[in-house]
Amino acid sequence: MKLSYGKLFCLAVHTALMVAAVWFLAIAFFGDVAVDARLGRLAVALVCIANLFPEHKRIIRGVLFIAAVALVVIATFVFIYYKYGIS
Repeated sequence: MKLSYGKLFCLAVHTALMVAAVWFLAIAFFGDVAVDARLGRLAVALVCIANLFPEHKRIIRGVLFIAAVALVVIATFVFIYYKYGIS
């Protein structure tokens, strides 16, 4: 089985995305970070995982991207609430 440069590059990119996703998830769960940063890291991990799926699974990718956007919006509101407070 011969690996072409395209397949090798794709394998390297997928490996890097998985390492980034695991890194962000590990910091989010085990690190001493704020709630808004934790939600943001989960959103980044979801986007990394969503990019690993092939094109024929558009529904899964779409759901993961929508969840990531929702997490970023929630993290923004949490940050604003903690920083400025609501009186």
